[in-house]
Amino acid sequence: MDFKELNSGNDSNHFWFRARRDFLKRLLEKHLTKRSAKILVVGAGAGDDLFMFSSFGDLTVTDIGTDVVKYLRSIGIKNSVVADARKLQFKDETFDYILALDVVEHIDMDYEVLKEFFRVLKQNGKVFITVPANPWLFSGHDVALEHKRRYTRRSLKKLLLSQNFSICELGFWNFILFPLAVVKRLLSPQKKPKIDSTKISPLLDKILFKILKIEETA
Repeated sequence: MDFKELNSGNDSNHFWFRARRDFLKRLLEKHLTKRSAKILVVGAGAGDDLFMFSSFGDLTVTDIGTDVVKYLRSIGIKNSVVADARKLQFKDETFDYILALDVVEHIDMDYEVLKEFFRVLKQNGKVFITVPANPWLFSGHDVALEHKRRYTRRSLKKLLLSQNFSICELGFWNFILFPLAVVKRLLSPQKKPKIDSTKISPLLDKILFKILKIEETA
């Protein structure tokens, strides 16, 4: 969840964020196999996933926003620092894992971020990246969140390979509800900056959460 979404009144317990948090936990359980790992989180968002991430190792959190870092410290994320993802203040080969969840799309020169990730990552380390997909779905929501772009599978793969990363897994999430998202964009082609509201009825929230959980176990 983006910090701007938190400030707009959106709820981190919305079905989308809960299901995504469960998906990320399952993904990390699969790939974060090293005990006592040093983990770098680049771009903290609203901080709603950080306590779950901390169960996998020693967490260091960075964000370019001073207001974000101040908020993180107020909720108990003490090891959080202000940093530009393109110029991280850490030594070479410091971290076992890097989590950059909905971060790269905010950066004009996205390859500079990947170059820094490669530098501070230990040999045989792993980077976990999520980005918004399908450029043709770019909307006012993206503009409001200051996204520079959305990615295709091909463009993300090209970016990673250009910075010497090898790819162990690359895919999409939210296949089942994707048609609904398409219909929403087509019916409301909003290009002016506006963060999508997450306010829905509790019953619908419960139903949509269960649908996404079906995808997770498929």
